[in-house]
Amino acid sequence: MRTCPATLLLTRGRRWRPRPRFAAAVDASEQETEGLARQILKDAQALARANDGELELLYAERGRIGSAESRTREIVLEGLTREVNIAGGQVHILAGDPEAALPEFAKQRDYDVLVLGALTHRQGLAPLVGTLTSKLAEGLDCDIVLVKPKAASLPVPIRQAV
Repeated sequence: MRTCPATLLLTRGRRWRPRPRFAAAVDASEQETEGLARQILKDAQALARANDGELELLYAERGRIGSAESRTREIVLEGLTREVNIAGGQVHILAGDPEAALPEFAKQRDYDVLVLGALTHRQGLAPLVGTLTSKLAEGLDCDIVLVKPKAASLPVPIRQAV
């Protein structure tokens, strides 16, 4: 998961319902890779449209909901939802760490697919890249689409055929 530069689908082998339920989990904090939340939403929206599905937006707030920092991230989310035309009732701000809040909420909502970013460029978290993704892969019953930032590259050189 860490070295593949392309978007990945991790499947549980469960059949999607006729109108699949998609959720896009984004990080609206200022430390996240620029444009990744927008890319996740656009990719999730394209999947939902192609499959005549429904789309909801999820964000797990580690801090206190209603704080000044939280309100700043809510403004970012509002801007993103306007860009992709997601109604307010389809946006869910969850309290708590994503590794705990997302699987529980996803199970309650019975999503077919959760779309999320596969990389982070936060300072100091380089050794942990993939930790959240791994925990979610273990804790979710639905399929997962891992969206890579456009700037993602392989950490190992690619050899060209001679």
